[in-house]
Amino acid sequence: MSFAHFNKNNMLNTIDRFLNNITMYRLVLYGLALLAAYSMALALSGSLSFGVFSYVATLLAVLAGCGISNVILSKCFGAPVNIESWLITGFILYFILFPSYQVADLITAFAVGFFAMASKYLLATNARHIFNPVAAGLFIMSIFPTLQNGNGVWWVGTSVMLPLVLMVGLLIVRKIRKFAMFGAFVASALVVTAVFHWSEVGVALREQFLSWPLIFFGTIMLTEPLTMPSRRTFQVVFGVIVGALFASSYSFGPIHSSPELALLIGNIFAYTVSMKRRLMLKLKEKKLISKETYEFTFTSDAPFTFTPGQYIEWTLSEARAKTAPDNRGNRRYFTIASSPTEKELKLGVKFYTPSSTFKQHLLNMKEGEMIAAGQLGGDFVMPKDTSKKLVFIAGGIGVTPFRSMVKYLSDSGEQRKVTLIYSVKEEAEIAYKDIFEEGAQKFGLRTECLIKDFLTKEVVEKMVPDWKDCMFYLSGPNAMVENYKTMLLRMGLPRASIKTDYFPGF
Repeated sequence: MSFAHFNKNNMLNTIDRFLNNITMYRLVLYGLALLAAYSMALALSGSLSFGVFSYVATLLAVLAGCGISNVILSKCFGAPVNIESWLITGFILYFILFPSYQVADLITAFAVGFFAMASKYLLATNARHIFNPVAAGLFIMSIFPTLQNGNGVWWVGTSVMLPLVLMVGLLIVRKIRKFAMFGAFVASALVVTAVFHWSEVGVALREQFLSWPLIFFGTIMLTEPLTMPSRRTFQVVFGVIVGALFASSYSFGPIHSSPELALLIGNIFAYTVSMKRRLMLKLKEKKLISKETYEFTFTSDAPFTFTPGQYIEWTLSEARAKTAPDNRGNRRYFTIASSPTEKELKLGVKFYTPSSTFKQHLLNMKEGEMIAAGQLGGDFVMPKDTSKKLVFIAGGIGVTPFRSMVKYLSDSGEQRKVTLIYSVKEEAEIAYKDIFEEGAQKFGLRTECLIKDFLTKEVVEKMVPDWKDCMFYLSGPNAMVENYKTMLLRMGLPRASIKTDYFPGF
C-alpha cells in the first residue's frame, strides 16, 4: 500500500469516526451555522454584496418566523417540538432570501419562515409532510407579487461561499451515503445546461458552480430525509428529475422555473414511491435478550409494510423530547428487527456505557408509552432471485437485520441457502438464538459464531467453500464493515456481490 493511499484511508477513517458520533440532523445544523458565521465574516470584509447588518437581521427574522410557527402549529397538531427542524429550515432560508434590514423585507423574511414551517403541518397526509419546507415556503411567497423580496435570490451561490459550502455539503452526503443521488442530480443538471447553452457551454457550466447554488441545493436541500425516496433506485431517479428541472427554463402562466419548484415537483415523485404515513407506536414489552442488549416490542396504530433488512426513523415523544438531548439529537435510525410476518414491530438496541440520551430515554420507556416512527428506508434486502446463495456477516447488534430476514424465511416457507457468521466479543452477547435455531429447522440456516476472533480470508474459505458464488451481507460497526468489505474485494469477490448495511444518524 502506498503512503498516499495510507494517508487517504487514515483521513477517511478520521472523518467517518467524526460522522459516526453525530446525527445527520445535528451535522446539517452545525454545518449551516458555520456557513452563516462564515458569510458574516465575508460581509464584514466586504466580500459579499450586502452589509453584515442585512445578513444578521434577515437571519434573526427568518429564524423567528420558523420558531414561532413551529411552536404554534406543533401545539395545535399535538406534535413534538423539534428544535433541529425549525433551526435547519431557518438557516437554509437565510442563504436564499434577499438580505436586508428594512422593516418590510424583515416582515417578508419572517413570513417566509412562518409559511415554510407551516407547510410541514398543513401540506401533509397521515402526519407526514410531502414537500421540502424551504421550497414550499418560497413557492407560497412567490404567489404574492407584492412580496418580491420573498422570492429566492439564492445569494449562497457565489464563488466566495463555494469552498465551505462544498466541504459542508460533501460531509453531509458522506454521512448519509447519498453520492449516487447527488451525482445523478449534478450530472442531470449539467447535461441540461449544456443542451440549452450549447453555443457557450463552457461559460454556462462554470456559472452553475460559481454563480448558482448547484452544490448547496444538491447536498443540503435535495437530501432532506423526509421528502426524498427511501430506496436507492428511486433516489437516483429523483436526482435526475430534480436536476433536469433545476437547470431548465420554463413557465406556465404566472409560475416560472426555479430551484424550489424543481424540488417540489421532485417531492411529488418521492411521495408516490415512499412510505405514506408516520406511525405512532405503543410499547408493549421490553426484555433483555443478551448482554447489554434489549429488545423492544411495539404495536402500531396502522398497518405497516416493509421489506426484511430495512430501517426506520424513531422520534421520542413530546414529553421525552423536552429533556435536552446530547449532541446526537432526539431522533435515531434503527433497523427493524421484526419480520413483516409478525404483528408487532421489534427493535434491538445495544446499550453501551455511557449511552446516548436517546437510548437512556428509550430504556426508561414504560409499557403503553408512545414513540413516533417514519421514513422507512434502506436497500439492505435479500435479492429477488431465491436461488442465490447468501452469506450474512454480523458484528454485535448488527445482527438485527438478519433476525428480520431469518424470521421472514422461517414464517413464509421461502427456501434459500443461507450461512450466518456471527461475531461477538463473548458468548453472552449472542442474541436471537431461538430465531436462528428455528431457521435451521425451517430452511436449513447454517450459523457460525466467532467469539473473540476476526473473520479472515482463510476463515471465509473454510466456512463457505463456495464463497465465489455467494452474495455477502455485512452489518455491524462501521470499521468492521469497511474492513471486511475490503477483504472480500481483495479475495476477488465482485463489488456487486457485497451489500453493506448503512443508515444515517446512528
